[in-house]
Amino acid sequence: MRTKHWLFLGLLILFGPMQPAIAQSSFELGFLPAININRKFDQGWGLNAKVESRALLRQPAVDQESAWDPDYVLTDFILLGSRKVGLAHSVAAGYVLRLRPGDNAHRTVQQFTAVQPLTGVRLAHRVSSDQTFSEQEPPVFRLRYRLVAEWPLSGQELDPREPYLKLGNEYLQAWQANSTDLEIRAIPTLGYAFTDNSKIELGLDYRVNSFLSGKTEHTLWTALQWFITW
Repeated sequence: MRTKHWLFLGLLILFGPMQPAIAQSSFELGFLPAININRKFDQGWGLNAKVESRALLRQPAVDQESAWDPDYVLTDFILLGSRKVGLAHSVAAGYVLRLRPGDNAHRTVQQFTAVQPLTGVRLAHRVSSDQTFSEQEPPVFRLRYRLVAEWPLSGQELDPREPYLKLGNEYLQAWQANSTDLEIRAIPTLGYAFTDNSKIELGLDYRVNSFLSGKTEHTLWTALQWFITW
């Protein structure tokens, strides 16, 4: 019962200020499907391949009011190589090909992950940086930190054919030419493990950015991911 109280409190902290803040600035709604494939090798090496697309369903119109206007945004093809550097730590690096109408982009990624297992919950810390290059825009450099807590909803450990809950919070600082921007993300997710090697997650990915420009932008993605490991 105490765990449920903490989960409810976490959701209030992440999403409590959302409604009044959205009323004062622009708001977009979209769909974020992805498939995530992980391959494990000997000596702690791993390979991750991911395909993720974005489609906006509701976005600001010319008159500043939001309108239902479905629009394809982009598709990312992601490939990361990783290696464990301890029992609960790993480093990774990789490449992202971003396909979008009118202009494609290339991104390099570096990241460090630390997993902290606790009684009934698992915490994952991730610090990463990336650099994005395209022909029509100046390079973008980003630094980000993400904290994710995962709870099994049946028992103390996650077993096959059981649901689980994840709460994530991420802070992202970006630099482009002479401008800078801060983005904050809140990511509550419900998941279900079919087997030890296959699970699906459905949740929200709420993003707030453009704090420094004075024109705050809000985007709420409905995220659907399928994870496969072998």
